[in-house]
Amino acid sequence: KLHNALQITKSELMHVLNQNVPCVGCRRSVERLYFQLFKFGHPTLDPLIVKPDGRITIKEDKQAYQVLGSIFHDHAVRLAKLIENQPKRNKKSVRCLLHSLDSQRSRPLTPVWRDVWDCMKPDCKKDVCIIEASSLHSTLETYLRKHRFCGECRTKVLKAYTLLVEEPEPSK
Repeated sequence: KLHNALQITKSELMHVLNQNVPCVGCRRSVERLYFQLFKFGHPTLDPLIVKPDGRITIKEDKQAYQVLGSIFHDHAVRLAKLIENQPKRNKKSVRCLLHSLDSQRSRPLTPVWRDVWDCMKPDCKKDVCIIEASSLHSTLETYLRKHRFCGECRTKVLKAYTLLVEEPEPSK
C-alpha cells in the first residue's frame, strides 16, 4: 500500500505542476529533467527515481519512515522557504526571475566562468570547446525558426555556417 502511494505518473506530475507552478520556464525545466531521467536513468535526484515505465517513485531501500519524514517534511519546508524568499515577480508576467527576460537583460556579466576556466586542465578545456557540427546546425536551425528570421538573413546565417564548417580555408 505504501509502495503504491509513493508513485506518480508523468501526467499526474504535469497536472500538479500546472496547478502549482506559475512559471512556464520552471515547468518546462522540470519536464526536460523528467525526460532526461527517464531516457538515461541517472540517479540525479536520489532517492527519487524514474522507472522504465515512466513512473516516479522513491527507491525501495529509502522507504524507511525516517527517510520519508525527511523528504516530506524537512525538504518540503526548505523548498517552501526557498520559494518564499525569491524576489517578487513582475505583475504582468508569471515567469519567475530566473526565467524572465528582464532579469537576464539587467544581470551584469560575472567573471565566474573565468574562475572555473582557470581551474580546468588543458585537456578538459579542449573538450569543452569542441562543438559537433550537427549539433551546431540543429541549434542554429531552431534559433532561426524560433526568432523568425527573414529569408535573406536566414540565408546569410546559413552561408556563414557553411563557410565555418565546410570551407577548408574560410579566410579566403
